[in-house]
Amino acid sequence: SFYDYHIERFRKRIPPSLSGLIGHLAAVVRHYISYADLLKIRYSPFECLIMVGTEDRLVRESNSYMLQRVLGCRLIKCDGAGHGLQGECVEEINQELFSRK
Repeated sequence: SFYDYHIERFRKRIPPSLSGLIGHLAAVVRHYISYADLLKIRYSPFECLIMVGTEDRLVRESNSYMLQRVLGCRLIKCDGAGHGLQGECVEEINQELFSRK
């Protein structure tokens, strides 16, 4: 059932740390970046990677594709993952990060 599905997802989650919760709260409160700042990121000397979960209910998947176009960077789509990608797509994320030179 729908209820059982979400209970199981909740049981498998990795509990956030206090600093993680504070960081997420700050991100929600300050959730804005100008186009000029996005272009600074695009032309900075480091690589950028966008990761999106197809089941994320906090950030629309379409926003990730828009960011990919503006930043000109790679995008990883984790099928079935929500907003907690680092706990839900560990293997995919590690493979992507550590396979790059």
